[in-house]
Amino acid sequence: MRISLLALFVCIPIGFAWADDAANKEMKLLDGEWAMVSGEREGTPFSEEVVKAAKRVTKDGETATEFNGVLAVKAKFKVDASKNPKTIDYDITDGPNKGKGMIGIYEIKGDEFKACMVMSDQKRPTDFTTKEGDGRTLTVWKRVKTEK
Repeated sequence: MRISLLALFVCIPIGFAWADDAANKEMKLLDGEWAMVSGEREGTPFSEEVVKAAKRVTKDGETATEFNGVLAVKAKFKVDASKNPKTIDYDITDGPNKGKGMIGIYEIKGDEFKACMVMSDQKRPTDFTTKEGDGRTLTVWKRVKTEK
C-alpha cells in the first residue's frame, strides 16, 4: 500500500509537469507576428480592408491584435493541446473588452493559425464555423516571416 501511495505522489507531479511542458511548447508555437488571412463574425466575412489591416503579435503567453495600429485586444492566454479540438482561453488585459475573458478553439498547421472564439460567458465553440447570432469570431492567420 505504501509503495502504491508513494508511486501515486511521485507520478502525479510528473504528470502535471509533463502537461505544463506540453502546453508551454504549444504556446511557443504561437510566438511571433501574424497577418490575418481571413475572418468572419457571426457568419459575416470581414472586409478585405479589415483583413489587410489586422496584425497579431504573440510572445510568452500574451497576445495583442491591432487593426491599422489601433489595439483591439491584448490578452494573457492559456492553451490545452490535449483536447480535441485544442482549446485557448484569454484573460483580456487591454482594449475595449479589458477585464473580460474569451474562450475558444484553435489549430496550428505549419505557419497557419486558426481560432474560433466567443466571450467567456458563452459556450465554447466545438468547430470552426460561425453563423448569425452565435457570438463567434473565426480568424485565420499566417506567420509573418522575418529576415535574420
